[in-house]
Amino acid sequence: MAKRKNHDREPVAPEAPARTVGDVEADLTAVDREHRALTERRGQLVEQSGLLLCERPEAEAAGRLAAHEDRVAALQIAIQTTDAALRRLEDREDELQAELEAVEAAAEQASRWEQYRRASDAIDAARKTIGAYEKAAVRLAEIATGILQANAQGSLANDRLPEGADLLGTVEPDNSRPATYPREVPVVDLIPYCRRTGRRMSVPFVRENVELRREPTGRTTLSGTFSPARPHRSPLCDLRIPSFDPKSEFYF
Repeated sequence: MAKRKNHDREPVAPEAPARTVGDVEADLTAVDREHRALTERRGQLVEQSGLLLCERPEAEAAGRLAAHEDRVAALQIAIQTTDAALRRLEDREDELQAELEAVEAAAEQASRWEQYRRASDAIDAARKTIGAYEKAAVRLAEIATGILQANAQGSLANDRLPEGADLLGTVEPDNSRPATYPREVPVVDLIPYCRRTGRRMSVPFVRENVELRREPTGRTTLSGTFSPARPHRSPLCDLRIPSFDPKSEFYF
C-alpha cells in the first residue's frame, strides 16, 4: 500500500466553541440597543440639568433654592449613574468583540478542517486507483500503437496499390482535406430584348414590349484563396499517457 505523504498521523482538530457567531452577534446587537437608549436618556438628563440651572435665579428669588438644589443634585446623580452604566456597556461590548473574533477564527478553522478531511479522504481513495490506472494506461498504449501501425501499413499499401484494388481507408474517421484553388465562374445578367424585333434594348424602355433574357456578361473569381492538400493525421499522434514511475515518463 502506498505510504501516506500528506501526514504521518491523523491530526486532531480543535474543539468548536460553545457559542456561535450568531449568538455573539445577537448579544452585541442587544448591547448596542441598550447603549443607544442610555445615550439618549443621558442627553435628556443633561438637557433637564441645563434648564434647572437657568431657573436658579428664579428659584432663589422665590425662596425655593434648597428644593432647586436638591433637584439639580438628583439630576447629577442620575447622569453619573447613566455614565457608569454606559462604561459597563462599553466594557461588555469590548468583551463581545473579542469573543466574536475568537468565534469567527474558530469557525474558519472548522471550515478548513472540514475541507482538509475531504481532501485527505479523496487522496486516499485516489491512491487506491493507481494500479487500475497503470493497467488501463498499458492497454490504451497497446490499442493506440496498433491503430497507428495499421494506418501506416494502409498508407504503404495505397502507395503500391495493385490493379483493380480500392484505396484503403484509415482506422479512425478520415480528416484529410483536398487542396483548394481559385476558380472563375461566368456572370449571368438579365438583358432586355424587344419582343417585336428581337433586338437588344437599352434603358429606358417600355416594360410591356420587353423580354428579359439571361446571358453571360463576364467572369468573376468565386474563390480567391488557395490552400494545399492536408493528409490524414490521426488524433492519436497527439496522445500522451504519462507514467507515475519517475524512470518512465510516458506509456505512450
